[in-house]
Order: sequence, then structure tokens, then C-alpha cells
Amino acid sequence: MTTPHTPSPHRMSFFSELWLGASLPLRALRLLAKTPKLWLWALIPIAATLTIYALLLQTLSQWFFPAAIPDPTFWQKLAQVGFWVVGLTLAALTFSALAQLLSTPVNDLLAESTERYTTPPLDTPPGGGLSGFARRIWLDLLRSLLALVLTVLVAILGLIPLGIHLPVLFLIQAQIVTFNALAFPMTRRQQTVRATLRLQAKHWGAGLGFGGVILLIMPVPILNLLVVPLSVMGGTLLFGAIQPSE
Repeated sequence: MTTPHTPSPHRMSFFSELWLGASLPLRALRLLAKTPKLWLWALIPIAATLTIYALLLQTLSQWFFPAAIPDPTFWQKLAQVGFWVVGLTLAALTFSALAQLLSTPVNDLLAESTERYTTPPLDTPPGGGLSGFARRIWLDLLRSLLALVLTVLVAILGLIPLGIHLPVLFLIQAQIVTFNALAFPMTRRQQTVRATLRLQAKHWGAGLGFGGVILLIMPVPILNLLVVPLSVMGGTLLFGAIQPSE
């Protein structure tokens, strides 16, 4: 099968890297559309996400509204509305976290299947047996903790009523998205968190373009169901394009 050509961003200008990164989610979508095997790995997390979301909504609705209140007072109605708002918020937050956790093993398979389509080709990840597996788990944990801390900090800063700092927070969040997406191919190769940060710093234009497009897709109905597989596949394609040449 012909591998789509991705120009190497080495010696590319910032805007060329920005365009490269921004184009990869669409390239991942096209690759997904014409590759049945990738569709299989992509649909499993989507189905799991929808199932978890439905179960959480059902559970929370039964929890907050165990029985109908006959002739409720104003304050009881207000409390019901408040509980419903809180319940939807908790459902959304829990749904996102659990869906990411549940889809992690499938995402590894999706990233591995995507590697054959990268340009230039990726090297074969080292085996390492049990010790290699333990190291990958440790690196994945470190990446997840760092991404969580940064995401919480961005969320807290976003509550500050300044407004002018919001574009800066968007740029930071775009790089966090790229950091998470690069974790799949880089963890498989047992590359450290520091190596990921160095790679992003060297090609931050590509990371900004990629993460920015993923962030813009997130609020789009229907299309946001594909955010996770597009992030995984696009992150793998991105690593293939900006992988260190040495």
C-alpha cells in the first residue's frame, strides 16, 4: 500500500510546520476512511465512550431523582435543577476520564497499526521483555501525571477574568494535546518525557498546528466522537514526520 508523503519539517519555517501539524488530523481522517482495520480499532473506543456516557447519565438521573416529588415547592424545584446541572457536569467529566482510560489499550493498537503509514518510516520499537514493559508503563504514568497537572493549571488560570490571556492558554493547551498524542509512539520506543518535551520545543509550530486543530474539533457534535482516534493516529503521523534524524 502506498504511504502518503509527509514532508519532513527539518529546516522548515514556522508556518510550514504549523500547516504540517494542522493538516495531520485531516490526513488521519482520510487514512481512517480508507483503512478498514484502523476503523475497527477506532470504533471500539467510540462505542465504549457512548456506552459509558449512557450508563453514567442513567445512574446519575436515578441518583438525583430517585422518585417524583408530589407538588414540589419552589426550593425543591430549584434544588432539582441544581442537581441536574451538577449531575451533567460530573457525568461529562467522569465520562471523559473513564473513556480515555478504557480506550488506552485499544489506542496502543491503533497507534501501532498507524505506524506503517508514516513518512519517513518509523524504526521498530525495542522489545525489552518484562523490564521494557515496566519501563513503558512508568513512562506512560509520568506523561499522564504531567499532562494532568498542566491541564489543571490551565483550567485554573482560565477562571481568571482577564480575557487577554485566553489565547495564550489555548496555545499551551494545544501543546498539551500534542504531548498526549506523541506519547503513544514515543512510549512504545521507551523515549523519556524529557525527549518528548525537547522534540516539541524543536518543532513547536507543528505541535501548535496539530493540537490547535484537535481542540477546535472537540466541541463539534458528532465529529468530536473521532477526537481520540484522530489524536492517536495524527500523533503517530506527527512523530513520524518530526522524529529525530540522529
